[in-house]
Amino acid sequence: MLAQAGPARPWELTGTDFPVLGDRDEQLRYIAQYAALAPSTHNTQPWVFAVADGALEVFANRTRSLPICDPRDRELTISSGAAVQFAWLAGRSYGYEVAVDLLPDRRNPDLLARIRLGEPRLACWAESRRFQAIPDRHTNRSAVKPLTPTKLRTLERLASLARGHSAVFRLVADGIVIGKVAELVARADRIQMADSSCRRELARWVRPQVAGDGMSLASFGLPDSWSHPAATLLQRLDAGRVTARKHEALIRSAPWLGLLACAEDTPISWLSTGRALADILLELTSNGLVASFANQPIEVPTLRSELAKSLGEPGQPQMLMRIGMADPVAPAGRRDIEQLFVTS
Repeated sequence: MLAQAGPARPWELTGTDFPVLGDRDEQLRYIAQYAALAPSTHNTQPWVFAVADGALEVFANRTRSLPICDPRDRELTISSGAAVQFAWLAGRSYGYEVAVDLLPDRRNPDLLARIRLGEPRLACWAESRRFQAIPDRHTNRSAVKPLTPTKLRTLERLASLARGHSAVFRLVADGIVIGKVAELVARADRIQMADSSCRRELARWVRPQVAGDGMSLASFGLPDSWSHPAATLLQRLDAGRVTARKHEALIRSAPWLGLLACAEDTPISWLSTGRALADILLELTSNGLVASFANQPIEVPTLRSELAKSLGEPGQPQMLMRIGMADPVAPAGRRDIEQLFVTS
C-alpha cells in the first residue's frame, strides 16, 4: 500500500509494508516513496517518476526549476541525484542488488536515471543505517552547536562516502577560513537580494507546510503562519543587508563547514554529487547531526571561484553546508507520492 495522501504522511514511512510478494512494479513504486523524501533546493522537489519495463525512471521536472539562481539546472540535477540515491538505499535495504543507469537516453535529457532491482542480496549495516535515517532527515536552518567528541568520529567517514561517487567532500573548522566563507555568503546575499527577479523567485517557494512543498518558516524555527507574510515582504523589500548579517552570523558560529565538489561541471557529475550528498546527509542524521545549506556564493558565478580558492579546492564547488548539532525543527512539506508519477 502506498503512503496516504496529505503533506505530513510521507514522513511517516515505517517500511514494514514493503510488498515482498508483489511484482517488481509494485516494489519500485514503493521505494519511490523514499526517493520523494530527498533534499532539494528550496524544497522544490523537482522530480517525477515512472515505472516502465521493470525499472523506476527518475525525470527532471523543469517546471520547478529556478531560472534566476540555478539557470543551468545544476542544483535541480543534484537534488534529483539525491532522490536516486535514496531509492538505491531503499532497494538495497529491502534485500536486492540495485542497478542505476544515469542519463540513459541521450534523446531525452529529462530522463535522469533508470533504477532496477536485481538479484537478492543483503544490505551491509552502514547502508541499512543510512536507509533507516531517511524519514528523520530534515534540513535544519537554525543555528548549529559544537559537536561532542563522540560525534566527531562521524565526520571522518564523510570524505570516503563522497569518493564512492567520484566527488570530493572537504571539511573546514579553521575560524579564519570560516570567516572568509561567511563574508562570501554575505556578499552573495546582498547581490541576490538586490535583484527583484531573484527575490520573486525565492518568494515563490516560501510557503506554509500545508502546501506540501517549498520552505515553511517552521524549518527556520519560526511560526509556520509567518510564511505567507514573509513571502509578500520578500517580493517588495530588498532585505539584502538583514539577510546577509543573519547568514554571516550563522556561518561564523558554525563549528564545521562542508563543501561538496567534483572535477567536472556536467549533468552526470551533478547527479553523482547528488548521490554523494544523500549519503553524507543520511550519515549525519543517523548520528544525530544536522546540516543546512549556504549555497549562495556558488549560485553567484563571480563568487564561486573565490569560494573554491578560500577553501583550497581545485575542483568545482557544488554544495556548501553548515554542520553541527541543533534543536529539532518541523520537517518540510512533501507532496503525495501519487502526484509524482507520470506515464513514461
